[in-house]
Amino acid sequence: MMLNQRSMESRTSITQQTLREEELRQNILLIDDSQNDARDHIVHALESRKDCILFGDSSTSLRHIPDGVVQSVITSPPYWSLRDYQTAGQIGTVEPLPFFIQSLVRAFNEVHRVLVTNGTLWVNIGDAYTSGNRGWRAPDRKNPARAMQVRPRTPEGLKDKELIGLPWRFALAMQEERLDGGCARILYGTNPIVNQNP
Repeated sequence: MMLNQRSMESRTSITQQTLREEELRQNILLIDDSQNDARDHIVHALESRKDCILFGDSSTSLRHIPDGVVQSVITSPPYWSLRDYQTAGQIGTVEPLPFFIQSLVRAFNEVHRVLVTNGTLWVNIGDAYTSGNRGWRAPDRKNPARAMQVRPRTPEGLKDKELIGLPWRFALAMQEERLDGGCARILYGTNPIVNQNP
């Protein structure tokens, strides 16, 4: 089972259209969490051992999934202060850092609930530098998606342009909630920003 958080509406509709074509070939059940009977569809998929993809906001979509039925979760939550996904209710754009971390922990409490006892969770979470209290981010020639009209203030206790330590803050917050912090696996790239305009 895969949970896909919505980003931009156009991207979601293209993805859903493409996946609907694949669904016919691969027998994958697609479920939109806005459906009134989303939970029934998920239970049916589990009982019939079908793969399914659940589209929606993780803060609400996970509630449709029964306890202890997911073997593995692989996810990349929204970045804090680095992306504007242009989605209503998104996290990571204007709220203070502690609120962002707690929003993630709340979502991963639900992930913990749906995982089987020996299930695994893989979280790709990037770090960032403080904004220097700039309330915006200029467009980037290599990656226009990095432009932001609004950015959060520098977190209390940090200096301007200082590394925030998001992955460690997240891991410590997960441990405080008695969710296993697990092992850190660092993915290192010499050019971590993908050129989206080749």
